[in-house]
Amino acid sequence: MNDSEREPRNDFLIAFFQISADHIKFMKKQQWTITYYCLLLYAAFLGISQFTDPKLSSTEKLLLVLASFLISVAGSYFLAFFRSSISEHRNIINRICQIHKHECEQAGIDLARSGNKDNEIFIILLATIIGGLVVVVWLFLRSGITQ
Repeated sequence: MNDSEREPRNDFLIAFFQISADHIKFMKKQQWTITYYCLLLYAAFLGISQFTDPKLSSTEKLLLVLASFLISVAGSYFLAFFRSSISEHRNIINRICQIHKHECEQAGIDLARSGNKDNEIFIILLATIIGGLVVVVWLFLRSGITQ
């Protein structure tokens, strides 16, 4: 096979590599964004409970706790979905680099050296969402849901 026949295939793989890398970057931003919004909603619920006059009834507080729980479930689901998508695209990049190992080395791409911190970041973000839920529930219980 001469170079002119091989070049379009490489262009396609380079484009696919770039699309996958961009997708990973976007999904990582989405993971942080969903975590931020979960925490923001938790803070809003706590603010509503503290600064409303007259004070919230026990039913209203219970509804805010349930809403916080639903937010944590939705946030956890989306974090897992984004992590799955990141893993899928990392596998695509790994396959491309396995097929074109020489070209990846020439481009300075060393997947073994770059490391993969996706699971650690996922655990930290998930713990943040769940930890936020625990704090919200504890503060509502402390202020007395039954009052």
